[in-house]
Amino acid sequence: MTNLETYKEMLSQPWGRILYELIFAQLEDCDKQTILDFGAGFGLTAQHLSPKNQVTAIEPNAEMLFADPNQSFEKIHGSLDALTKLPSQHFDTIICHNVLEYIPAVERRHYF
Repeated sequence: MTNLETYKEMLSQPWGRILYELIFAQLEDCDKQTILDFGAGFGLTAQHLSPKNQVTAIEPNAEMLFADPNQSFEKIHGSLDALTKLPSQHFDTIICHNVLEYIPAVERRHYF
């Protein structure tokens, strides 16, 4: 299990802020899209994209997903199981960053 306080501390450090600045810069063209943020964590990317997009965030750690009640995107607690419960729908963009390193190597193929 990830230590959430350690992760929050990393996000407040210069390298954590730079990480998200780079991610946001790479996603700057996302506009009027339906977006899936799989493994959304604290929802930083989902929240950044939500003003101009319809964002659905899936995260297996409820403490992370629901840490900020003021976020304005759809939150779904779960993982691959949650994807099977979504109605058949189309996403213009699927984001999955900082996720696979937390998945055991033998399970990664299933996630792909």
